[in-house]
Amino acid sequence: MPRASFLIRSQIAVENLEHALSSAGMGFDDIAHQRAFMTAPARTEGFMQGAAGHVRSPPAATTLIYVKAPATAQLLIEIEAVAAKELRS
Repeated sequence: MPRASFLIRSQIAVENLEHALSSAGMGFDDIAHQRAFMTAPARTEGFMQGAAGHVRSPPAATTLIYVKAPATAQLLIEIEAVAAKELRS
């Protein structure tokens, strides 16, 4: 797969995460921990470029996991995130 294609897929995955966070009234700053699952270490740079601009400073705890195969063939990257927001009364 061309590097640009994986970059675009990474951007889409990050945008999907942003939408899920937004629907819960949260954003990237509310992420406590995240895991990214990919099939090839060679794609790490494309993922990092796709996520650029969405990472808080300092970044949330992050784990990058390389898997033999995704759940479905269409998935090239999967992002799992745990987010929390303080409730104020």
